Amino acid sequence: MKIVIISNALTPHQLPLCDALAERIDEFKFIEAENIDKTALPLGWRETRKRDYVVPYDYLMTHRAEVEKLILSADAVIMGGDRTEFVKNRLDKGLLTFEYSERIYRRFKDYLKIPYHYFKFRKRYKCYSNLHLLCASAFTYSDFRKIGCFANRAYKWGYFINVPDLDIEPTRLQKLQKHKIRILWVARLLELKHPEAAINVAKRLRMQSVDFEMAIYGEGPLYDRILTSIRSEALNDYVTINKPVPNTELMQVMKDYDIFLFTSDKKEGWGVVANEAMANACALIGSSAIGSVPYLVKNNYNGKVYRDGNMAQLEACVFDLINDPEKRIDISINAYKTMHDVWSPQNAAANFIKLVNDLNSKRECAIVQGPGSKAEQLQDDWF
Repeated sequence: MKIVIISNALTPHQLPLCDALAERIDEFKFIEAENIDKTALPLGWRETRKRDYVVPYDYLMTHRAEVEKLILSADAVIMGGDRTEFVKNRLDKGLLTFEYSERIYRRFKDYLKIPYHYFKFRKRYKCYSNLHLLCASAFTYSDFRKIGCFANRAYKWGYFINVPDLDIEPTRLQKLQKHKIRILWVARLLELKHPEAAINVAKRLRMQSVDFEMAIYGEGPLYDRILTSIRSEALNDYVTINKPVPNTELMQVMKDYDIFLFTSDKKEGWGVVANEAMANACALIGSSAIGSVPYLVKNNYNGKVYRDGNMAQLEACVFDLINDPEKRIDISINAYKTMHDVWSPQNAAANFIKLVNDLNSKRECAIVQGPGSKAEQLQDDWF
């Protein structure tokens, strides 16, 4: 089997899936369709150049005919964003192609573009029954259905991380040991991430005399505001705010914490930090508006979900996990198993290969859960 991905550039959060595909099929290529100087980017980005399956932008420009032949010969092509200039011949020939997209309507003002999108996207996508949608947000399918695209041709997808191999029983025993509750919040300090929600939780826990500690990792425009809130609310003995750390160090931090607060609103596309927390057996409490949460989290089984913006629900979720240690630990272990067994890059690659075989053989998708399974439309809070 031959699979090709064409997107702007190979990024570190795409590497695990690409490596898994390359290990499983005869030929895999990732075509970089934009000229990005990776030498000016962090080390993780620069390392992606070392993958043999990468077709760099400069090669694409100098060997355009050869690359287009590669695209045309593939069993399936995934395009990140609008890459129709490279795949039009493929689409016209009825060959299996996927659009890989996060949601397109994240702000209320975005909905004002629906009439324009109705004509723009329908012109681009509507005439191709061989074009399918990989949803890198639980809300992507609903967004595209608002403009009449991809009916019954959308599949759950997302972003995938390498999941550590945890020894479950020692992990369970470690978490059962009595200690003050440890709560973690990690993100850029931006309005859409709502770090103030974590501060509100800390205030409530202190008022209820809960023995806890909270660590916030992040920097950004709201840093000074959050630091001021910690001091003005006399939370210095409970809450620390830390500069970001390398991802490998962050994953170790997550293992040592009990509860992870993921408080972003609907402007969060996917949110890979959810994958990371769950993969390290940290019990996730997530907003219902985050793109990854409806796909990854089954409420009260492998995490807890609160309605976006509802502080009372968020606080109730926190107290529920604090007051029931056995439940909290079961949730954290189930979260790890979900990431290890279902939402790992290895399983995503295997499922995608099955999906390609099903669709090329004119069969219905046989995958019943996780990446590659059929996507459903979710209710939108704006309507």
